[in-house]
Amino acid sequence: SISFTANGFSLLNRSRFTYKLEGVDKNWNLLNVNEHAVIFSSLAPGSYTLKVKAYAIDQQWGEVASLKIIVTPPFYKSKWFEFSAVFFIVGLLIASIAFILHRQRVKFKKDADLANQEIMRLKNENLENEIKAKLTEQEILQLQNKTFLKLI
Repeated sequence: SISFTANGFSLLNRSRFTYKLEGVDKNWNLLNVNEHAVIFSSLAPGSYTLKVKAYAIDQQWGEVASLKIIVTPPFYKSKWFEFSAVFFIVGLLIASIAFILHRQRVKFKKDADLANQEIMRLKNENLENEIKAKLTEQEILQLQNKTFLKLI
């Protein structure tokens, strides 16, 4: 809402105003005698110029007064917010991928450790079986030697 007044307070009740918002209005808009304000709602972000002329009923139109109006976009439509949102989303994707890869590495290492432990267990079992087999062979040979010696 923008309010305006005529040069002299005594002329205010006998004045009419006309306005034009460049960038929105093509023609001048004439206000009623006691209207001294305009309301602009839902203006798109951008730069506008409001031009106003006053007319006293017993005089001529006055000079054009102008006011530059800049409407900024809401924060969520600004370039810095869009950049920040893209940066945040890309960062979130990178962090998610890094987390997933880390979990896979940990799982792979755990599986590899379990596989190595199983290999070591099987090797130990195999060695134990070989030792038992050699002991059994030696016992058989010793028995054979004893039996042979007794026979002699």
